[in-house]
Parts: sequence; structure tokens; C-alpha cells
Amino acid sequence: MRRREFIAVSAALIVAPLRSRAQGKPRRIGYLASTPPLSDPAAKRIWTAFLEGLHEYGWLAGQNLLIEDRWVEGHTERYGRYAEELVSRGDIELIVAANSQATIEAKTRTTTIPILMLGVSHPVVAGFVASLAPRRQRHRHCEPAGRH
Repeated sequence: MRRREFIAVSAALIVAPLRSRAQGKPRRIGYLASTPPLSDPAAKRIWTAFLEGLHEYGWLAGQNLLIEDRWVEGHTERYGRYAEELVSRGDIELIVAANSQATIEAKTRTTTIPILMLGVSHPVVAGFVASLAPRRQRHRHCEPAGRH
């Protein structure tokens, strides 16, 4: 599976059935990363792949999916504050953490919002997860309402 597909499927699987909502109300996710996509070609590739992958599964930024993005732009001390902002909003259903430090900060601030880790090479060794084994009860259908 290509990286873009993996990221998009992971996000879609987590976001789709989290909370019962009125049909048509967009889902809201947080995206916590180091560099904005317009200022770095690598960040732009990741951001574009993320959006394109979600689009392939019917998730359209600004329509049925709202993305609250936070970029630390070299000020790593901002990760904690931005993670806290996302958690304290109360309407974020998924946090996409684009590196290990973003993952650490998000993980220390919530146990109820799922965190999708990007750019983490050894999540078990880093202590982010206990295992990479699939949990059968957690498998979810990823299509948004109305797309069958």
C-alpha cells in the first residue's frame, strides 16, 4: 500500500464512525506539524498526499471535513500549546501528528481523541503504542455518509 493511501485510509477509518452526528455536518480533525506546506517542498508533498488520499475516500477539506492545522515553524516549544488548543476545542475527532514530538504532545494531552502518527519510525519502541497488531473490534468502515 502506498504511503498516501495508508495515511488517508487510516484517517478515514478513524474519523468515519466516531460520533453520531446529523448527516451533512462536517467532521473536524486537527493537524499538528512542524512546517506549513507552502514553505517547504517535503511538507507540501505530505500535505498534498494527505488531502488527495482523503479525497479519494470522499472526504473533502472545507466541505464534509474541516481541518484545524497548527504549524510550529521551527518553534518546537509550540507543540504543547498547539496540542492543548486542539484538545480543548472539544470538537476535534482526530489529531494527525506529523512527527514524534507532535505525537508526544498530543498523547500527553488526550486519552480520548484518536491520534494518527505520521513520520514515526518505531512507534512501539518510542512507547506510543503497545503493539502494531490489529484489534478486530476497532476495524471501521471509511466511507462518508451518502457515498455507497
